[in-house]
Amino acid sequence: MPHPFPDFCLTGQVTVVTGGGSGIGRALAHTFADAGARVVVLDTNGAAAEQVANEIGSMAQHAVADVSKEDAIERVMKNVARQHGRIDVLFNNAGVNRRNTSFDLTIADWNAVVAVNMTGMFLCARAAARHMRDGGGGRIVNTASILGISGGWYPNIVYQATKGAVVNMTRSWAVEWAPYNIRVNAVAPSIIRTPMTEALTS
Repeated sequence: MPHPFPDFCLTGQVTVVTGGGSGIGRALAHTFADAGARVVVLDTNGAAAEQVANEIGSMAQHAVADVSKEDAIERVMKNVARQHGRIDVLFNNAGVNRRNTSFDLTIADWNAVVAVNMTGMFLCARAAARHMRDGGGGRIVNTASILGISGGWYPNIVYQATKGAVVNMTRSWAVEWAPYNIRVNAVAPSIIRTPMTEALTS
């Protein structure tokens, strides 16, 4: 079967996909490998990450880490850079959600989403960018959301707030890291059928 994007060539590139064990991350990991990249499938669910890496085959490996834990992310990125000599691409995709009204959302759920969607996004980008800076450049793509731009289609305040933060972190990093030849962009999907949106699409 021909590749759907024949001009999308990443032969020899080293790519890390966070949240790569399912949904958008799984699809991205396969797409990058199809384009010739060596893919590190990073997920907090080790079994899921390993399964995706096995689906891809010799072009992939898996890593297990909670993106909200600084030491774990620094260790993973260091190991990838040591093994492959560099990190060329980070697709900063890991995310969680706790849907509730503002009146009913607990502070524990607020903090859980902020830890992954905002703090985790920062930790992964910073750790990867350090290696990109030392290696002459790279590319980072952050998964935001249309809800981070438009706001409330339905009560989902913490997801919308953190995805709005991703949009602005992307803008800031694009300027801050441009001198190091690190390009930073974001994608802002609408609702896509994944395990995280199952309750909305079933």
